Amino acid sequence: MRLLDRSGVQLRIFEKGLFPKHIILIGVAFIALLCMIEFNSAFGQVNETSQNQTYENDDLVIRLSYPSDWGNITAGRRTDCSKDPSCAVGIRPNSESLIGMAIGKYTEEECSCNSLKDFAKYVYKRTEKRTEFSFINDNTTTVGKKYPALQYESSSLNIDNIKVKSLEVMTTNNETYFELSFSYPIESGAKVLPEFRRAIDSLEFLPFQNNNSKKPSFMN
Repeated sequence: MRLLDRSGVQLRIFEKGLFPKHIILIGVAFIALLCMIEFNSAFGQVNETSQNQTYENDDLVIRLSYPSDWGNITAGRRTDCSKDPSCAVGIRPNSESLIGMAIGKYTEEECSCNSLKDFAKYVYKRTEKRTEFSFINDNTTTVGKKYPALQYESSSLNIDNIKVKSLEVMTTNNETYFELSFSYPIESGAKVLPEFRRAIDSLEFLPFQNNNSKKPSFMN
C-alpha cells in the first residue's frame, strides 16, 4: 500500500504481506484521527476570531451580547429612565460596516399601548416617516428565547443617503415595551442578520429597580 505525505512524496508503508490486517486498520484509523484533529483545530481558530462583548444597562433593565466589530454602544436620547418615561441607547457604527442598532424602552403611558400589537403600530408609524421607506414583511418571533415579539423588515435611506435595510423587533416585559432596531447595508444581510438574531436571543431582562426613595408620611 502506498500513501502520500504532505509534500506529495510516495511512502511505501503497507506492502502486501508485510503487515497483518489489524495493523493496517490501526494505521488508517490513526491517519483519520490526525485529519480530525487538524479540522477541529482550524474550527477553533475561527471561533476565537469572532469575539462578542456584553452590554448591560440597569436603566434599560437589559443585558445582551453582540459582535465587537459592530461598533461601540453609546448613550442616545433620554438615557436616564428614572427621570424620563423612556430611554434609549444605540451602537455607533464603524465607518466600514455602517451597521446600526438602537434599543429603546417605553412605558404604557408614553406609547399609549395596551398590547404588544399597539406598540408595534406605535413604532411603525414612526419608522414609516424615513426617507424612501418601503415595507417588506412582518412576522412573530421571540426575544431572549422565550419572550413573544413582533418584527417587521423595511428599507429606506439612512442619513448618508445610502440604501439600507432595517429590522424592528418589539417585545414587552413587566408592563414595559422594548424596541430593538437594527439597520445594515443590503449586501451585508447574509452575514449580519444571523449575528443580530444571536444578539436578541442572548437578551436578558434584569430585575426592575425601584427608584422611589422613602419619604416622610406628611410628604405623601
